[in-house]
Amino acid sequence: SALHPKKSGSRSKKRLFPALKSTKFFQTTTIDWVEAGLQIVRQGHNMLNLLIRRKGLTYLHLDYNFNLKPIRTLTTKERKKSRFGNSFHLCREILRFTKLLVDCHVQYRLGNIDAYQLADALQYAFAHIGHLTGMYRYKYKIMRQIRMCKDLKHVIYHRFNTGPVGKGPGVGFWAPMWRVWIFFLRG
Repeated sequence: SALHPKKSGSRSKKRLFPALKSTKFFQTTTIDWVEAGLQIVRQGHNMLNLLIRRKGLTYLHLDYNFNLKPIRTLTTKERKKSRFGNSFHLCREILRFTKLLVDCHVQYRLGNIDAYQLADALQYAFAHIGHLTGMYRYKYKIMRQIRMCKDLKHVIYHRFNTGPVGKGPGVGFWAPMWRVWIFFLRG
């Protein structure tokens, strides 16, 4: 039409991902799963520390196991100022659980435990997440996942701990419980 004349000549089609890859901000690399887990834990710790420092709470210390503790006795005003929301604490607890799983894999990689002990540790962690973390305090709906894992634990123990095995050394059948938490984290 007369209002919108077509531009003459051929335009080359630009592709987004190669264009982004050529910049310094978007790089690709291959990394081991355990290294990726360690990076997530480290960056999660940095993120929570940045949020703590952003509020100016120099009297709170976040250790590497994601425990948030005051370094001295706080005044009432400081205690009020140092309250974080549920989302902060839920992230902290999820990162604590992630660190627990990554630490199990690190111990395996170092040769301190064998594959059976690794599998048993993972199964124990998934089955007892309510004791190992306090996630349910900040999002009570997580009790559903905790109960599902407990039910799976009882089914597995009922199935495996029979006959001459008795109580047994541990099962190490962690995949169904892992599935419950993957679906929860996926949303």
